[in-house]
This record gives sequence, structure tokens and C-alpha cells, in this order.
Amino acid sequence: MSLLALARGVSAPVPVVTAAPSTPIVSATRTWPRLDVPSLLNYELGQFADLSGRTVNVREYGARGDGATNDTAAVQSAINAGNGGTVYFPSGIYVLDSVELAAGARIRLLGAGQGITILKHADGATASMLRAIPQVVAQFQVESLTLDGNMNGVGAWDASAIEVQADRLLVQNVEATRTVQQAISLPSTTYTSIIRDSWFHDFRLHGPSLNQDTRAVNVDHLLPSDGDVWFVNNRVEMTSPPSGAGNSVGGFRSEGHLNTRLFYWKNVFHNVGQDWPQEYLAPIDIYRNGDGSVIWQNQLYNSYYTPIRVMRSNDVQLIDNTVDGEGHVGPAWGGGIDFQGRSPDTNMHGMVVRGNTLRNLADAQAITMWFDPDGVMSDVTIDGNTIDHAAGAVYLSYVRGPVRVTNNTATNYGSQGLAIDNADPSSTQVADCGNSWSAASCSGAPAGPTSGPQPTATRTPTTTPQPPATSVGELAVAFAEASQQPGVWSVQPPYQLAVNWSGSTGARPIAVAYAAAPTSFSAIVTGPTITNASEQNASGGSLLLVQGSGMSVRGTTPATHVHGVNGGSTATLATPAGLHAGDLVAVYINTSNTIAAPSGWTLQRQDGQGTVWTRAITGVPDTLGDWSTAGNAGWTFTAVALGATTSGPTVIGAGGGGAETTATISTGSAATP
Repeated sequence: MSLLALARGVSAPVPVVTAAPSTPIVSATRTWPRLDVPSLLNYELGQFADLSGRTVNVREYGARGDGATNDTAAVQSAINAGNGGTVYFPSGIYVLDSVELAAGARIRLLGAGQGITILKHADGATASMLRAIPQVVAQFQVESLTLDGNMNGVGAWDASAIEVQADRLLVQNVEATRTVQQAISLPSTTYTSIIRDSWFHDFRLHGPSLNQDTRAVNVDHLLPSDGDVWFVNNRVEMTSPPSGAGNSVGGFRSEGHLNTRLFYWKNVFHNVGQDWPQEYLAPIDIYRNGDGSVIWQNQLYNSYYTPIRVMRSNDVQLIDNTVDGEGHVGPAWGGGIDFQGRSPDTNMHGMVVRGNTLRNLADAQAITMWFDPDGVMSDVTIDGNTIDHAAGAVYLSYVRGPVRVTNNTATNYGSQGLAIDNADPSSTQVADCGNSWSAASCSGAPAGPTSGPQPTATRTPTTTPQPPATSVGELAVAFAEASQQPGVWSVQPPYQLAVNWSGSTGARPIAVAYAAAPTSFSAIVTGPTITNASEQNASGGSLLLVQGSGMSVRGTTPATHVHGVNGGSTATLATPAGLHAGDLVAVYINTSNTIAAPSGWTLQRQDGQGTVWTRAITGVPDTLGDWSTAGNAGWTFTAVALGATTSGPTVIGAGGGGAETTATISTGSAATP
């Protein structure tokens, strides 16, 4: 027989801050993006100096943190004294006007956690709260706290929470809310800015005048620089959808007066976008000069105006994103994914739109590329995208060859699958083949882009380990999860890691491992020991046995953290990559809350703070449904699709290792029938 043994370990929260990167699963067959994004992020994080060795406490400099006293002078003194180290903010609400960072400073601001340490912009403030303008800081880090922009109390529209010019910037595990104009404004990045594992929500709405636009992050590189900007595993949302034109906010925008390479990876945008008549702001918005950017594995729900817009940039890759739903997308020319070389007209080339899912866009084309005679697009690939319920599938204007529109699937999309205006017969080579609307095969199609971004010689990190290909005959698979203590995972051979997410402060790391199983299991199956690199003081592990014919791990849902909020939280779980009808899906969730699963899911095992749920999937749903909790704590989830060649997989046993107090997690044993 063929079996999959699934094991999962659990750990309780331990508050520690680190710059170690998350490491989500990347398919062994991945050729896109044409850049090893996880390894490059590892490399970039490794360039930050360790500022944890020396710590000053703001209370020692007179800060009260009582929510009433203006602590600006005390915090400024602490920051001046803490240059080269960490400035710690204990729990409390610290009211601040504007705190200046010195030129060349290296400083880390560390709180006790989101909602525990709060930096609140003072009533009447007219400058940004944390500020380095026009000076450039060498390294600035903000971690584990809440930024409250006090949107109804500050005295100026251009007063952001963070406004800095930096050689290196790291913002992680931060909540930013009630901000005016931007939560984070980056006029300059010399080397790297990284914003990750953070929650941006409920900003001030657009003002009544032009340029009173608001958004989560704005990048506007005005100084000469070659810096990359990363936006990774963040959530940007408005609790309530807009009620009319102008009544919303933008997401992450790069105005890029000088070229800026951007990495949008694994973010969620909800109820975001702006259809103000003069300022069209997208949730993901590269306004210009974003050559070489990568937009990968993001989820955009109920967007107002175009969900993803790319303008006046080259060699941009949009890979494996989900665009679901629209409020109002503004003018009729809006698209779910929209490229523009217009106003002023600019030639663009080397675009790749691949493996994206776009649905529920009744007023918009799914994918559009809009150009004018003096600003054309060339060297385009639109491949393997899934489109459902859109006004149209693909619309192109003033594109030049080669143009590949291949292997796309569209349903409920209006009258035309591919519409092309203003083509030049002498120079436009269009391959419309392998699509659900075209009968032609793709043999002999023109080549796709050849000028995609590659790491430079100074940015060549070690390749991220990849899991072996699925569809091996017999497998044993293990799951592990740690607490708020960040750390990578390891497991002894023959097990190999398929998901190795190291998490961050406030977000529990999780892992999935698997190995070739023996020809037959004995009556008792013992799961593997899975080890986290960081010390853990509470953990637990569980084990599932799953039987089928020709078992395989089809794919996974990237590990995702849901921030805790008062009154509970809800998340829509994405379907695992590679899911087939008839597969068994196992969902792992770790939290101290009680989880409410959608109908049809079976709770197989609970050990410590972790639960394993399974369900046989009869079709290929858009999502795994809405999962929720009434508890206030955050939670982390992943899912794995388990397939079989001839007969559907079945759970035949469950066990666990119980509660433990170590990072070396036993996943226990389970009995076979």
C-alpha cells in the first residue's frame, strides 16, 4: 500500500525580534519569477547590521507612555543616545510630535508588540512622526509596535507616520493605522528597504482637494540610488468598503523619479483603491521607473480602481497573483491587471503576466495593455492565466512583436477572448494559441521575453533548497509549527521540507516535510522529529496517516499569518497550488483561539495550540472557504493538497506527541488499521 504520514508540531508564543526572512515553499518546477526571490531577500536581510547588542529604554529618559503626556523630547533624547543600538519602548501610548533621525544614524526602535506599544502622532502635529528629511540615515529599523497616525487630530495632510531617506530601512511586525497621506513615505533608498509581516489599515480617506491622496506606502526616489524596495507578507485593508468616488485610499505606490526595483510578494489587499476623478490610485501601483520589478503571489480582494497597475516600466513580472472582485474600477479602460505607457507616452518591453487568477470583474477587462502611437509595448508574454466573470479577457493596444497570448483559460468573459487594436502588421507577431477561446496550438509561436531581470554579480545568494518533484510512489509527510519565536526548520533524512516558513515576531512559523515511505508500514507508525533553529518553551506535534494509490503532495497554500484583533478575525484560505478534483486537503492552523471551520471539514487532531483539519475536495474550488475565530490572538495557517493516481486518499490513522517544552518536536505515533 501507499501511505502519507502527515505530522505537525506546535509551539506557544515567545516574544523575540529577528531579521531572519520568512521561507515559504517554492515549487521544484518553478521557473517563474526569473529570479530567486526568496534567496535574494535572504541576501538583502543579511546586509543589515545587528543593532541588538546595546539597548536604551525610553522610560530612562523621561518618557511616560501614558497617552496624555507629550513624550517627544524624552524620546528624542533616547534616540540620540541610542545611536548604533536599540531604543526600547515598553508597553504604553507614547504621544509624539516629530522625532528627527540624525544623518548617518543606525537605530532600531523596538516595542513590546502590536497594540501593546503605541506611538501616537500628537494633536496639531504638522510634520511626520518619525522623520529623516533631508538627511539620510544609514540604517533604520522599526519593529513590534503600533503607529497611530491620529488622523483626526494632526494638523497637516503631509504628516506621515514614517518619512525617511535611508541607506537601509527595515519595518517588520508593525501595525499602522489612522494615518494621514502615507503610513510610510520613502523619498530615498540607497540600498534596500524592506517592509514585511505588518498590518496597514483604516487610514484617513482622500481629502476634498487634489493631492490630498492617502495610501499605506509611497516610494518616490528623488535622490540617485540603486535601492530595492520589498513589500512582503503584509496586509493592507479598509474595514469598510468605499461609499463613493474619492472615498477610499491607495495601497502601495512607487512614483520612482529614479528607477526603483520593487518586490511585492505574498501581500493581501482588501477594500483598497481610489477612483478619485483626478488621482487614480491602485492597490499595487508602479507609476513609473519600476524596471525589473516582481509582483508575485499577492491577493487583492474588492479593489477600487485597477487592482494592479504598471506604468512606464520594463521587464516587470506578474506571477501567481489573485485578483478577486471589484467595487468600482473607475473609467471604462480599467483592467484587473493594467499596463500603461501613456501620459507621457513611453515605450515598454519585456512584460510577463503568468499564472494569475482574475475573477469577478464585471466592469473591467481582466488583462489590459494600453499604449499610444508614441508609446508602444513589445516583447510580451501573457500565459497560463485563469479568468472568470470579467467584462473581457485580454485587451491590447499598440503592442509590437513578439506577443505571446498562450494557454489562458477564460469563462464568462464577454464577446472576445483576445482583442487587439492598432496592431502593425509589419512588426506585430501575435501568438494566440492554446487558449480556451482559440483553436490553434502553440507550436511555432514567437519567443517570449529574453530580457527579464537577473541577479547581479553582487547579488548572488545561495539557491533556496527545493522540494523534490511530487508523484513519487510512496510518501511519509510531516508537519511542524513553532510559536512567535522566529526560526527555520530542519528534519532528518529521509524527510525533506516542502514548507519551511520561519515566521516573524508575532507570526508562528510552520513547516511541512515528507519522505518516501517504506513498502509497507507496521501497525504503529512513528512520525519524525522536526526541529526549529530557535529555542521554544512550548510545543506539540501531531501525526496523520493517509492512504491512497500513487500518493503525492500536489502543492501547498503559502504559510500566512492572520493578525489578532479584538472580537476575533476571519480569513479566506487560498486553495493549494496544483489541487486536483478528488484530492484530500489538510489544513493546519496554530492558535490559542478556537477555530470555526467551514462546513464539511473534519478536525482530525489537536495537540497544544495546533489543529489539523481534512476534507476530500470533489472539484477545484476558488478558495477553501472562510475560517474564523472569536478569540483575539493571531493565527497562522497553511494547507497541503494530497493526491493519488487512481484512488482517492483516505485518512486511516491519527496520533500526536502531546505538549512539549522544546524546539525538538516529536510528532508522535499513529496506528494503522
